[in-house]
Amino acid sequence: MSRGSTTSGGGSGGSSGSGATATPQGETVDQLVERYRSMVATGRSIAPMAADNLEYWLNAQGGTKVIPAHHFQNSSAVNSHLRTKHRSVFLSQFDPNKGIVPRLRRTPVLPTYQMTWEDSTYANLLTDLYFGLGGFTVKSIVDVEVTKGAGNMWQVVFKKWTAQVFDDYNWDAGKSVVVPGWGTIQDTDAIRVEQAGRAKSFLIQSIPWQVTDPTILATGQVFA
Repeated sequence: MSRGSTTSGGGSGGSSGSGATATPQGETVDQLVERYRSMVATGRSIAPMAADNLEYWLNAQGGTKVIPAHHFQNSSAVNSHLRTKHRSVFLSQFDPNKGIVPRLRRTPVLPTYQMTWEDSTYANLLTDLYFGLGGFTVKSIVDVEVTKGAGNMWQVVFKKWTAQVFDDYNWDAGKSVVVPGWGTIQDTDAIRVEQAGRAKSFLIQSIPWQVTDPTILATGQVFA
């Protein structure tokens, strides 16, 4: 979980094994846990995924939490990233190791190809996804059909595009986030809660979804 907008933290509170040990701001681990659970309760109506993730972390379940696809499928940030970054990789003219072009330069040329790409992006500021994850990994698997055109031009048709999101729900000392109504939340405090055994980091993965946005799936042209 890497936030796109962070500030320097207020110093490390160090390791704590007891709720009686206070942070530099004077909060004990017990008080921090109480504050986080209050954030879950008040945030449920305005940022439900963020509240669910925070509660899951506080329940110290660990493992992998699966999140419904609609949180990402309907995200303008995710769709923009697929359109401008992943699509560009698959249709890349310039990188000899990526996309369809190096495949078309090998013989024999096949009628269909499957390609995979993954990288990281950030949610839009002050959205449920921003508070719930911040930064995360997006993976695309595409099936394309190629047709020879004039000269060395090829048409590339995206027949199927499957996307999925992954993330580590954890904390980075020295980072923080401003949550409306709650002020600045320091990652260092959350780390102390984990060190006291009152919460546990975990993995997140979304349910895969089929991309349907026509601006992402539009037929491309490449030269090979």
